Parts: sequence; structure tokens; C-alpha cells
Amino acid sequence: TASLFLHSTFFAGLVYVGQTHLQATGRHDRREFLRKRLEPEAIAKAAFQRSAYASVFPMFADSAAEMVTGEPFFNSRMSELATNVWTGNASYDWIEKASSGVSGLAQAALSNNYDFSQRDWNNLYRTLPFQNMLGIQQFLHNLGGNLPKYSEDRY
Repeated sequence: TASLFLHSTFFAGLVYVGQTHLQATGRHDRREFLRKRLEPEAIAKAAFQRSAYASVFPMFADSAAEMVTGEPFFNSRMSELATNVWTGNASYDWIEKASSGVSGLAQAALSNNYDFSQRDWNNLYRTLPFQNMLGIQQFLHNLGGNLPKYSEDRY
């Protein structure tokens, strides 16, 4: 049992590291993304979260941690969905991203004081089919790479 647990956790960690490197390809913030996602603690959390023995424990642990501290403990899904019970649902995330993305697009179109940003672009493209597929994800990151990082109301 210990051997199966360790092998499951080890290979889950290897897959996480590989996927993280592939996801970082073409990102404008590649170094920061890799530094944050490949810290030893982040790899350990991801390996446990993805192992066959973890099951639903990380989801409930993140839900409890968010209620107590405001931050999830595991939070290492490659889809970038939340890891808690309530907002970790793909439908909820799609509605939230669609409303934020359309709102940013409308503000940029209707106001001379608002710049469409990478955050707005990310929210908008995350509503597209296949947006999290490797290759497509890198292409979409590059399309928004020259936008300002955050929107600013200019007065």
C-alpha cells in the first residue's frame, strides 16, 4: 500500500512539473509563473492533490482553508479552476469569466478612460471551447501578451 501511494504521488508530481513547463511556453510572465508553480512546496501539494489516494480530500481541505484563511491550501489544478466545493465547478467558472470578460470589453469600448487588459483578455478567452488545450492556450496567451497587465481608469 505504501509503495502504491508513493508511486502514485511521485508520478502525479512528475506529470504536474511537465504540464507546468508546457503551460509556461509562450507566456509573457514565464519566469514568474514557473518560479511560483515549481516551488518544492507547490510540487508536493500538487503531487498529493493529483495522486490516486487523495480523492476528494484536497477539495474539502481547500474549502475549509478558504473559509478560515481566505486562501486555498492546495490550489494546483492545471485548468486554473478553483479547488473548493462551491466555485470549483466549471459552469460557475464559465459564467464568472464570461461576465468579467464581456464587462471589460464593454468598458474598454465605451470609455476612453479604460484600457482593455491582459486580465480582461484572459477572462474573455477562458470562455472559448478548447481554450485550455496545450498549443491553443499558448496561442491565446500570446495574443494578449502586449496588453497592459491590469486595467486602469485614467482620469
